[in-house]
Amino acid sequence: MLPRPVRFRQAQREFRRGLATVLQSGTVPQTYIEKIVQKYAVGLPPGKRVRAGDYVMIQPEHCMTHDNTGPVISKFKSLGATRIHDPRQPVFTIDHDVQNKSAKNLQKYANIEAFGRTHGIDFYGAGRGIGHQVLVEEGYAFPHTLVVASDSHSNMYGGVGCVGTPVVRTDAAALWATGKTWWQVPRMIKVELRDKLAPGVTGKDIIVALCGLFNKDEVLNAAIEFHGDGIDALGIDERLAVANMTTEWGALAGVFPVDGPLLDWYKNAVDKMALRTFSGASSSLPPPPEHPRLNETRLNAIRSNPIRPDQGAEYSSHLTLDLSTLVPYVSGPNSVKVATALPKLAQENIKINKAYLVSCTNARASDLKSAAQVVKGRKIAPGVEFYFAAASSKVQAEAEQAGDWGALLSAGAKPLPAGCGPCIGLGTGLLEPGEVGISATNRNYKGRMGSPQAQAYLASPAVVAASAIRGVICGPDSLDMNALPQNETPVFTTNSPSPVSGASASTLSTEPLVDGFPRSFGGPIMFAPQDNLNTDGIYPGKYTYQDDITLERQAEVVMENYDPEFAKTVAGVRSGGKTAVLVSGYNFGTGSSREQAATALKAAGVPLVIAGSFGDIFKRNSINNGLVCVECPELVADLTEQHAKSGARGHGGVNGELTVQPGWEISVDMQDGRIKVKQGDEVLREYQTRPVGPSVQELWVCGGLEGYKWNETHMVMPPCVPSASHRFGPYWAELYRCRQVDRDCLLRHPRPLARSIKSLALAHSMHYPLLPLMIMRPYALLALAAPALAQQLNTTYITGLLGALNGLGLTSLVSVASSLANSSDGGALLAQLSQGNKTVFAPNNEAFGRVPQNVSGNVGLLTSILSYHIVDGHYNISDFAQQPNHTIVRTHLNSSSLVNLGGGRAQVIVVERDDGNDTDANILTVNDDVDVDRTASYENLIVHVIDEVLTPPGTISATAAEANLTALAGALQTANLVAPLEAAQGITIFAPSNQAFTAALAALGSQAQNASVISAVLANHVINGTTVYSTALTSQSFASAGGQAFSFSTNSSGTYVTSGSSSARITRADIPVRNGVIHLIDNVLANTASNPEAAASAVVSQSSVAATATSIPGMTNPRSGGSSPSPSQNAGVRTIAAFPAAALFSLVATGMGALLGGMLVL
Repeated sequence: MLPRPVRFRQAQREFRRGLATVLQSGTVPQTYIEKIVQKYAVGLPPGKRVRAGDYVMIQPEHCMTHDNTGPVISKFKSLGATRIHDPRQPVFTIDHDVQNKSAKNLQKYANIEAFGRTHGIDFYGAGRGIGHQVLVEEGYAFPHTLVVASDSHSNMYGGVGCVGTPVVRTDAAALWATGKTWWQVPRMIKVELRDKLAPGVTGKDIIVALCGLFNKDEVLNAAIEFHGDGIDALGIDERLAVANMTTEWGALAGVFPVDGPLLDWYKNAVDKMALRTFSGASSSLPPPPEHPRLNETRLNAIRSNPIRPDQGAEYSSHLTLDLSTLVPYVSGPNSVKVATALPKLAQENIKINKAYLVSCTNARASDLKSAAQVVKGRKIAPGVEFYFAAASSKVQAEAEQAGDWGALLSAGAKPLPAGCGPCIGLGTGLLEPGEVGISATNRNYKGRMGSPQAQAYLASPAVVAASAIRGVICGPDSLDMNALPQNETPVFTTNSPSPVSGASASTLSTEPLVDGFPRSFGGPIMFAPQDNLNTDGIYPGKYTYQDDITLERQAEVVMENYDPEFAKTVAGVRSGGKTAVLVSGYNFGTGSSREQAATALKAAGVPLVIAGSFGDIFKRNSINNGLVCVECPELVADLTEQHAKSGARGHGGVNGELTVQPGWEISVDMQDGRIKVKQGDEVLREYQTRPVGPSVQELWVCGGLEGYKWNETHMVMPPCVPSASHRFGPYWAELYRCRQVDRDCLLRHPRPLARSIKSLALAHSMHYPLLPLMIMRPYALLALAAPALAQQLNTTYITGLLGALNGLGLTSLVSVASSLANSSDGGALLAQLSQGNKTVFAPNNEAFGRVPQNVSGNVGLLTSILSYHIVDGHYNISDFAQQPNHTIVRTHLNSSSLVNLGGGRAQVIVVERDDGNDTDANILTVNDDVDVDRTASYENLIVHVIDEVLTPPGTISATAAEANLTALAGALQTANLVAPLEAAQGITIFAPSNQAFTAALAALGSQAQNASVISAVLANHVINGTTVYSTALTSQSFASAGGQAFSFSTNSSGTYVTSGSSSARITRADIPVRNGVIHLIDNVLANTASNPEAAASAVVSQSSVAATATSIPGMTNPRSGGSSPSPSQNAGVRTIAAFPAAALFSLVATGMGALLGGMLVL
């Protein structure tokens, strides 16, 4: 999305301040993670120390993307960026869909590789391994570093003392472009592992047990540091497995200490590395003398400068687990929050159909060896398929050399290439409906590894292999159940503080609203009574890497794995002209980092999600993509009590439905956080949540983080301004410090410097009392250079705009606008675009392709047509009314050749949001079946891309014909009123339906052909000299051209017009014509004037017939018209129905081009 510049600077200042909200230095102790974040934070004031809760700007050591690199490339380009900020920072690894050998997927991978090679980025192709494993093997993830990845299992890097945390695709694009992104330091939790594991119990059992024992969101959105003597005996592969699955536990990081066993492991890796050729982006070069990341120099630096948590560092919780009391554990089915001790579960004799030893969790050499020892000399059970893959090609080579790979093959296991495969629901061997699988992976969410009707369990590699041999879930023969600890549950403790309850009105203040951010969101409630509703449930993994999937298609499959009927239900709500509000339980959106979980909900028509709590990655994705999320535990509790089966979440609604529609309407005030729930007109209860802060509002207004970052990448300080002046980032503060600012500088850099002065005055007035004196010099220089600067500002603006439109693919519009820029009138129109906020309806290439060439070559005509696509003010989709209302907005079309409203008034467009009945899922209509394909923004503009060229309204007679008002058209001809009415400057006509008019004419008998009589009848249906749109009908009084008073009233049936003793209902309002507006009514208004013929003559006498009033056939658009009130002013009349517009381009055949010759007044 192309953003407009930030329009609420206070919000940005608060956001910037938030990035530096850290405590003073001194004796404040820090945790290990806080120290690492401090190391990688940028822009911190001197002497400040990072603590949990702080917003910081981080510049991580590396940022990994995998198969999602393609969409990140698109986002990167949409930012307008052309170069990678630091080519050594990104790493590309292809790992998710490596079994897919289709031409389309191979081309996708080739494109990613080509982009990486072009920009000098390290690239690891399909087959090299899973990205997280590659980053550990190749030393990108290294002790004492901060590394991020656009994948939720970045936590795995914590197994080697690296703070690994996930970011989303938009963050990755921002990192490529700027090297940094925002992060809120999570709360810190200390997890102490005590004593040693019993034989046969593994690291996988530790994390499976932790997820099942501490399953009340104890670590949700937290950063975990592992402590305790139990770590000493854990191998590095086991630490990596535990850290990897802290993601499923709910944490944003899970970090083990940098200790002796880890340094010894690295020493062994460095020694081995000296014997192998470095593989990666630099493989075409001669092998370096040592690995660029895994080498003695770097390892010695870790040894000599250890980083450890300070004594007294603060942790929000302290959890302990006695490893000596732990037995093997199994997760599931279909939830990591449910864990059962293997001795107990084995007694159930659960038959399996498939087994999996794959993924970045447990597919390292030690895992393959563990499984090989179980299956050696045996065969996989009949009816069971056992799939295995190495985490990387290096791991596979090691397993092959050790004989473990061959042992698995001999047992009948089926090998897969190094990659994610079944773990993400891609490739061979997925679970079918009704099947049961056991896997050494990290997620067993419903539908993740295949059918939602399957059941999936998680366990250690040895248990998976043993289950494949026996055909039931069991432990290996070497595991002596009697020798295991006999505790019913392992010994564990927690001192977690009580969870924070919902916000209260007494503790919260109101938040200022950013210009453009809605005051409230609301709609019918759709309740999903489920805790831990994960991203696989929201957006199935099988669609995640379909890069070309449309938003419409995302909307169709949203929540498919949770409730296959959800999308249809939401569509039904939308068809009623409303947006749905989704309410669910706790930890909503837990799971993967897939951005589509947020975008699919938004595309489906869910602008707001309310939950007890959210998974942090989902919330980050939502913020970055404009989906509003608020927490309200009390509302969740009430819905659960009244509408969930047995009053508990996890079993559907009272009648078993997965998504409950309780018949409640909700509205959430974004400024004060007040929530109202109504049933009909009755307010059931009010709740309180935290208001959405300015920072989040600003991202929403900018179209998300992508738009926000676009601002940053396009606001670059000119080279003549010293780099020291960047203290306030892209808003270019402290111009007064620049001693090189002169007239030439202003002309070289007109836009940045002009904006700098504005930003300076706004952002620094509270900090610098002497500011007015300091900025006098730049102001004086600006005044000095004003004439030339204004011209260059305009040229720069238009050039940037054309580039932005080109980036949207609107090449035809760019071509037309470029041709107009060279004409006086066209140039003036384009110049107007930079003056104040505007909304532009931009026809796409297909729309312009339907314009005849002889029209597209007429600059004057095109200027007028394009002016009809420009509206003053900002109008988002949400600002436009839905049926039965519509919104009237004034355009820039006021050419006297096309507009005759009088007083220099411009023509307008009547806009309505789609009623939801069209099969093409329209968003918005502005005349007959015109759709908004997408919305973008640039500088001061909101741009709605539409699929038709809008046609200005036509004459009264032409419009009557298009609306099939044959009786009215005939009456106008009989009364000789066509020319007078069409010449009038500003006119309002109440047009009876054919049926009503025909009945009235029949009642007149022979007088129906009397021109004077018909004129008298028509005079009572006309307001002459004034264009009255529906917004003013009930607020003012008018007199007809026949001298009778009009009065208006509105009730539940609609709006009525009364004249004398007769009244009629307005059936269609605001049908625009060239010189006014037509409202359709269902009855003929009787004329009771004392001299109807004289009254009728007034219609003619009050009209000025001029040569320029010649009828212009074909220029009709029956959905345009009106003045330009705000959306809230629209009267409650039914919106006009769609009926075909006349062909704009028939005017060419009738000489319109010649008529428009010369300069057009815009």
